[in-house]
Amino acid sequence: MTQLDKTIRCWRFAAWPALDQAAWSWGCTPLEPFAAPFAVPRPGAKMRQGSLDKIRKGYGRWLCFLAANNALDADQPPLARVTRPRLWAYFQALRQAGNADYTVIGRFDELRKAMRIMAPGVDVSWIDKPDGVSIAALLPKTRRAMLVPDSGVLLAWALAMMDQARLSTSLRRRLTDYRDGLLLAMLASRGRRLRSMSLCAMGAR
Repeated sequence: MTQLDKTIRCWRFAAWPALDQAAWSWGCTPLEPFAAPFAVPRPGAKMRQGSLDKIRKGYGRWLCFLAANNALDADQPPLARVTRPRLWAYFQALRQAGNADYTVIGRFDELRKAMRIMAPGVDVSWIDKPDGVSIAALLPKTRRAMLVPDSGVLLAWALAMMDQARLSTSLRRRLTDYRDGLLLAMLASRGRRLRSMSLCAMGAR
């Protein structure tokens, strides 16, 4: 069981089994005011939305793996599907798919955090620490060589993208290519911060 579908990298929340959706939603819902002092904690309710989005995407990747290997039983609770043999197969599948060491480490970290949200109060630390050794310690954590073009090269490329966008016969493609070129040009020429760029979205405040 090592196959990993490269065409569908992760399942969106709407495609999750009903049990998973319910467990996630419950784990991310804040407790009512003056809740019982011994109420089960809900870790997801205290996390930032950006962190939740990352964890949710990583869990969607796990579901994709299970489905690709006919191992996704929708009637099973999420934690019941997490077994050592499946985790080993998942590890091998991620490696065979060419994922970088840090990506594999991140996937297991996301899976563990997803289980904390969906099965609160249960010890799930073993998920990314098989036999007490962390996934991070098992991998060499080799960084991929990355070529970073000069900002002048990026700016020229971005301007060419905007010029080329006008020639497309598809309105949507013209708008998309022009938008991408404009964003690249802004980043290459001004070096704005990521948050500043995200606020450029329509309707952003």
